Amino acid sequence: MKKLLIISLLPIVLSGCVSYSESGPVKQQFNLQDDDSDGVINARDLCPDTGSVAVVNNDGCPLQLTTQAKGELHILFANDSTYINPSYNKQIETMVMLMQKHPQLTLIINGYASKIGQSAYNQNLSLRRAKQVEQLFEVHNIAASRLKIVGFGDTKPILAQDVDESYKLSRRVTAKLVTNEHIQIDKWNVFSK
Repeated sequence: MKKLLIISLLPIVLSGCVSYSESGPVKQQFNLQDDDSDGVINARDLCPDTGSVAVVNNDGCPLQLTTQAKGELHILFANDSTYINPSYNKQIETMVMLMQKHPQLTLIINGYASKIGQSAYNQNLSLRRAKQVEQLFEVHNIAASRLKIVGFGDTKPILAQDVDESYKLSRRVTAKLVTNEHIQIDKWNVFSK
């Protein structure tokens, strides 16, 4: 009797789960095509040709890593001077070798000055200091297009306990290697090597 009751109730239970449309099959309202198979529909895809290999963001554009080389330069100057002490030659040679080995690298050279004197003069002095460092790299056949200089004047002083020490540390040029090389992040699958 129990088996008969369960079997007879089954069509009633199942009919409650199914809904029918009087107008026929339901039509898809939106175009959900994904022509490049990256998981983002065409209507939202800002990068329609990425393909299924790349990991993409919500806009369908590939995620990328920006690589950055390690290399920094720090040169101190005497008051109102652009003279580069030869004690910094080793740092400069190391940076030159890195740039020769990696042609995609750019060197950002930042010049600074202490708060002694007029701000307009210090702005010019910081640019001249950066230019001196830039010229050292050009002498070593590093193209000017790979060297960018910025002068901050006395706007970014180094703060120390002693005012004289602060002035001494603020008269500087710093440089950092950067690259615009972007590496696409690919999806992993069982066929990846």
